[in-house]
Amino acid sequence: MARDTQSDIQPGQWFKQSGIAWEVVDFTSANGFPHVQIMKVDDPTERKLISVSTLRDGYDLAPQ
Repeated sequence: MARDTQSDIQPGQWFKQSGIAWEVVDFTSANGFPHVQIMKVDDPTERKLISVSTLRDGYDLAPQ
């Protein structure tokens, strides 16, 4: 699945955006494109689904 083709991003990996920490929690595919679900570290009820390419190529998220 997406995990195999995107081995540079792993579950448990953290990213920061404007001082807020996000953790990769799951991989999925949407419309045939690999996506990850990220969870706000200090509020596990807040989650986002973003494409792997967006996570890698910008989105103002920096790996931690």
